[in-house]
Amino acid sequence: PCRICRAPHGGKVTSACSTKDGFATCGFDDKVRFIEKGAYTSTVVDVEGQPLALGSLGADVAVATTKGIGIITNGAVSKFETTTWDPTTLATHGSLIAVGGKDGIVRVFDSSLKEVFASTAHRSQITALSWSLDGSKLAAGDAEREIKVYDASDKYAVVLANKWRHHNARVTALACTTHSARSTV
Repeated sequence: PCRICRAPHGGKVTSACSTKDGFATCGFDDKVRFIEKGAYTSTVVDVEGQPLALGSLGADVAVATTKGIGIITNGAVSKFETTTWDPTTLATHGSLIAVGGKDGIVRVFDSSLKEVFASTAHRSQITALSWSLDGSKLAAGDAEREIKVYDASDKYAVVLANKWRHHNARVTALACTTHSARSTV
């Protein structure tokens, strides 16, 4: 029998990510919950604002909410930074946290939530982010159907842009992989 077929969130589940021990989920109930050994645990973390996206940082979990970005450590919010801009999505790689905003800017933070990069604005809000498997590239999609790929190993220079403008609606998900010298989104 499935022990996690029905999530104990009080509303829609908005994101999930793997953790070192299982999975984390967040939802419209403004909570982050954890799954270990195929079942939800008793750990419930209240976050400030509605959680929008989660990402794994090894033993920790990064969360983007309607009020800011935070780090969950050992079942509690260990760091939280309120933002003056509205986060929309998040992706992690190693200790890096990429966060998209309604203002069309991609921001990258380290695990202490210090900003290490901010892009020039896309044409509209960022709706999807994905790191390449090796962390050398970061792909960002927006509500105006555009995808840009940033080279993290070269000060986040844009290496591909305007190539995928033929979507007929906003970009809602990305998968970015790196194979030798070529990148695929």
